[in-house]
Amino acid sequence: MNMKPPKVLSASELCHDPVTNDRGEKLGNMEEIMIDLEHGRIAYCVISFGSKTMGKNKFFAVPWETLKISFHDRAIIFNVSEEMLKEAPGFDKRDWPQEPDMTWLAQVYKCYHCVPYWEVEESLTQT
Repeated sequence: MNMKPPKVLSASELCHDPVTNDRGEKLGNMEEIMIDLEHGRIAYCVISFGSKTMGKNKFFAVPWETLKISFHDRAIIFNVSEEMLKEAPGFDKRDWPQEPDMTWLAQVYKCYHCVPYWEVEESLTQT
């Protein structure tokens, strides 16, 4: 039976799902999906990584645009090098960013070579 992937899914369905790379190697887990209430968008996803070099208590903020969903494997696919993660904005799992400012979030997007969604929306409204 060939089922189509859903077009809408609750955030809770994705939380705690495994995060893998394209080769199927487990990297970690999706911990949370953070919503920008002002813009009505996913601000970022919080991912924990199992790598010893990344630290067991460290979480990473990742733009939604960098992830793919594999419904067949029930996994979130994220292709990133360990070197990139060493430079990526992270935080201690016991000390989450409180009301992260847009400067911090812009750094997250820049690290993963993504244009921040609020900049895209601003450029669309100016045309």
